[in-house]
Amino acid sequence: MLIVVISILTITGCNNSKNKENEQIKKTTIAYFNAIKNNDTLSYKKEYRLNDGGDMYEFNFIKRNYEKINPHNILLKNIKVKDTFNAGVNKKYVMFILKKPHYEPYETNGDLRMYLMFWKNTGYDKIDQVFILGNMPKWEDQKPIDLSK
Repeated sequence: MLIVVISILTITGCNNSKNKENEQIKKTTIAYFNAIKNNDTLSYKKEYRLNDGGDMYEFNFIKRNYEKINPHNILLKNIKVKDTFNAGVNKKYVMFILKKPHYEPYETNGDLRMYLMFWKNTGYDKIDQVFILGNMPKWEDQKPIDLSK
């Protein structure tokens, strides 16, 4: 009986801790996007584990394309935190799919994948790394489809 009670308390404690971690990651993710939206480079740099901040190319790319990337704050309404294992270390991440808004029929998928990586050792209030995978210049250099043809 004692073992069952201890097991239940352990599981409950782990779930509460995991929920707090995930909520902190969500807050950090929202602060990251708000800093870019408001063109606040100081706040943007504070969201990274190192005080020198992240890649300014990434900042400028997202700032230029913010309305395509996050129209009506749609990305921030459904943030899902996932666990991963990277180089022998447990990490958490948030992934966003940046849809290519104008594409030709039968064109290869030009969507970008954006990953915000978090690591417990640096704190979930800081972003450990950011990856944007895909052809960013091609994604950005889009022309609206000409429907008059």
